[in-house]
Amino acid sequence: MKPENLTNILVAISPDQQEWRAVEAAWNMAAASGGTLWVGSVIHRKNLFRIGTVAAMGYGISTRAYLEGVGAAVFSRVNRFCEAKGADPSRVRPLIRAGDPVAELLGILSTHPMDLLILGAGARGALERLLDGGVKGPMIRQSPVPVLVHGSGAVERAGG
Repeated sequence: MKPENLTNILVAISPDQQEWRAVEAAWNMAAASGGTLWVGSVIHRKNLFRIGTVAAMGYGISTRAYLEGVGAAVFSRVNRFCEAKGADPSRVRPLIRAGDPVAELLGILSTHPMDLLILGAGARGALERLLDGGVKGPMIRQSPVPVLVHGSGAVERAGG
């Protein structure tokens, strides 16, 4: 796959960790190809359950307020990223979902024509990432598009 063919790139970030180095690498690719960067962030269903439990205990929080707050934080961070990088905001589009991260990301890939999926590697090694029960392993195995795992030191590619 040639970089100039990457017109739609999805970079998946966790709303709590927000792997912005991966976002920056994805933006560099999208900018070089004149493409669009989609910043996908999935609020895990376990977090929604936890918020519901806290609300049921009488604390002044709701699942809806939590979703809106996380969504607003991601949108704000994307806007700050665009300002810092001089990126055209119409070419950096946030996608916020709630539910199972793997299912939601696969859903995004089935409804939005993407050329590449970029995942932030975090601090674990390559073998751990492939074998983990988290998001990266299943996405590498199930993604209909090529997956690039972006880490702090190295970039790894997996076919799609």
